[in-house]
Amino acid sequence: MYVPMSVARTRANGVPSALSTPMLVDPVTSLPRYWANVWTLLDGAHLKENSLRARLSAIDALYRHADLQNPRQNLDALITRGAVEEITPLATGFFMAERNRAAADGRDANARWKAASTVMMAGEA
Repeated sequence: MYVPMSVARTRANGVPSALSTPMLVDPVTSLPRYWANVWTLLDGAHLKENSLRARLSAIDALYRHADLQNPRQNLDALITRGAVEEITPLATGFFMAERNRAAADGRDANARWKAASTVMMAGEA
């Protein structure tokens, strides 16, 4: 089943278009995914939109994986708390799922894993 990436664009009168970048939002609440957007502002700001969207797609996949594995606790809260013991199995499961998907599709999973894993490091910034 295809689920579109949960991306919103900030738009407001008087805001320059250069500041209107894609941002990840929770698909249920439409609230911004906090650490994904911190990453976008700090590390993704220099990327062209297509590259940014590709990386956000990987980060979105990590958030969705975390939502499915632990629906009572969101990934942003885990990163904020530095809950390594809870993040580790989520990250490992995501990595394995991406590797299996990449093997089935005949592609390299390293770029998606690298992009997704950077958001978990954003909490240490």
